[in-house]
Amino acid sequence: MAFRAERGRLKNAMRPGEEIIASDLLDSWYERPNLQRPPVLVVTNMCAYLILSGRDREVSRIDFDALVGVGRKESGRVFGCQELQLILDSGEVVTLVYNHRDRHGRTADLVTERYFGHIVKDTTTEFPQSS
Repeated sequence: MAFRAERGRLKNAMRPGEEIIASDLLDSWYERPNLQRPPVLVVTNMCAYLILSGRDREVSRIDFDALVGVGRKESGRVFGCQELQLILDSGEVVTLVYNHRDRHGRTADLVTERYFGHIVKDTTTEFPQSS
């Protein structure tokens, strides 16, 4: 995949040697409910980026080393969607809701694989923050 759009948005944020592996258009970011447009999660070989466009233009870098908790489950908030929850060493919680039309969740696979050592589709019993 070319990832042209993502590469353009991340040109000032990516570090030398960093390569984009996957990206997913998300449904929402639970902790930021008033976003004008849905966020995009991009996973590289070094970290993940959360890209906001529209009025809330912003790029947030999430280093894999900063993760102290990762959870993945079917959403209780949005029917038919999956949630990926990231807990950072700063105490910040990022809960991302995947678009129900995207059943792949490739970025969620990559984040859970990086954190757990293998792909995890459901961590319901260990979901870091209950909703």
